[in-house]
Amino acid sequence: MLVFFCNINREYIGTFISLQTGKELNQTNFKAGDDRMRANIFELTTHYWVGIEDDMKCWVQQNWRRWMIETPEWLDDAMKARIPIEWIPNAGDRKRESVRRSSLRRVSERRPSLLVVAAGNLGRIIPAEGGMGEQ
Repeated sequence: MLVFFCNINREYIGTFISLQTGKELNQTNFKAGDDRMRANIFELTTHYWVGIEDDMKCWVQQNWRRWMIETPEWLDDAMKARIPIEWIPNAGDRKRESVRRSSLRRVSERRPSLLVVAAGNLGRIIPAEGGMGEQ
């Protein structure tokens, strides 16, 4: 590691070392980034939101309607589910999103995981020891 830092061009050292915390970096990225970059903060702990929560809420409220029309690639079902319902700007959209999330939860509760299906244990009845007909 020492050899690396001794041999790199000094003007690039700042790209390898930073005293900025992860929280600060992600908040900076949110403030300076485009919609895709800003959306990344929803994938992180809500601890990172502290200090920019009002900016995040305002950004969602100003852009939600446009996103529903344009359907950007980064705004998939998982990303929508990370956005707090109360940040969605109007009651109709909040209701639709609540219903959508509720139906997704019901579907995920009913379906077994692919791992369970692949393992072949689904629907198999395994008698308990000492069951009927055993002496």
